[in-house]
Amino acid sequence: MIHCYPVLDFSHNRRLENEEIERCRRLVAAIDRSARTSGSLEDESRWVSPDGHKVYGEVTNVDFTSVDCEFLRRLRMKSFIFSGVHLTNILGNSFILDWNDYFSQFFPDESGEAPDWCIPAFKEYTRGLAPEYICEPPLVLGEIGYQVGTCCVNRDIISCQERINLLLEFGMFNRLRNLERPTILEVGAGYGGLAYFIKQIVPHVTYIIVDLPRSLLFSGCYLSVTLPGHPIEVLDGSPCSTGGVWLVVNRFLERLKRIRVDLAINTLSFAEMSPKLVADYASFIAQHLAPDGALFEQNFDNSHFGSSNFSCPGEILPQYFPFRLEARGPARWGKASLWTLQSPQPI
Repeated sequence: MIHCYPVLDFSHNRRLENEEIERCRRLVAAIDRSARTSGSLEDESRWVSPDGHKVYGEVTNVDFTSVDCEFLRRLRMKSFIFSGVHLTNILGNSFILDWNDYFSQFFPDESGEAPDWCIPAFKEYTRGLAPEYICEPPLVLGEIGYQVGTCCVNRDIISCQERINLLLEFGMFNRLRNLERPTILEVGAGYGGLAYFIKQIVPHVTYIIVDLPRSLLFSGCYLSVTLPGHPIEVLDGSPCSTGGVWLVVNRFLERLKRIRVDLAINTLSFAEMSPKLVADYASFIAQHLAPDGALFEQNFDNSHFGSSNFSCPGEILPQYFPFRLEARGPARWGKASLWTLQSPQPI
């Protein structure tokens, strides 16, 4: 049966302008310089699974000098390492198992026409939602998916939509919009999708991403192209623009010692860090959190792996944040919580 959800493939992506490609190259060169200065490149080889597999191996294969038009044209195809979602499956040329294939049980297709569970999930998550909170990605950099109404929908978009819904449930967007100079710190932003959607909702927010260097390569290029009206800068000791996006290699976290954070975010990656590293990030965030600020965190418990590279954030964060709100809404990508220093208002 021919389904009624056309595939939006590479042919629907707009072409990159030469200026955009050059802007990405300059940004990547700045990340490379910052990484070499800080020694952060050493950290990339230490992310190893319990069976000895180099979890970060697919990304470390990307060389800083290889960012060209072809790489950028397929950037979203290469970002599966962050979410485990292989967008190439949508094209039908091959099929690679995704860890979240079993999500189909949570989002049944009553019509029998949806080729993937992301379609009924998108309908469920956006039902009755105000348009400004619906995740609609720009068709560029290899973004592909199924056309649902005017939106391009894939599994990555659903994970972002879930997190937008959870932040909305916690009342974070109204609070951020009412601040004159709000600041968000995201530890581990993947390819930059959540940062993009939050900037659509709160355009004046200063968005700081702290990550491993080659992860910053992805999020930096993605946001440089999709947020052309916002400065995307690598923090190198000089002041960055308020209201833009700051890219910070992980070992230069101390360069943020003067910031005040209104919202900190981590999704999935705390559980892929050692307990000590999670504690270090938690300590930093707690010290720099605004009095009424919060840490939004959504992670699985990975402590059962029995490896120093994995942890259970829910057991570590209470040492730094005395108050916790748990989400009432659906949270398929791990337990979602809002951690605060002061007793929060009930939601």
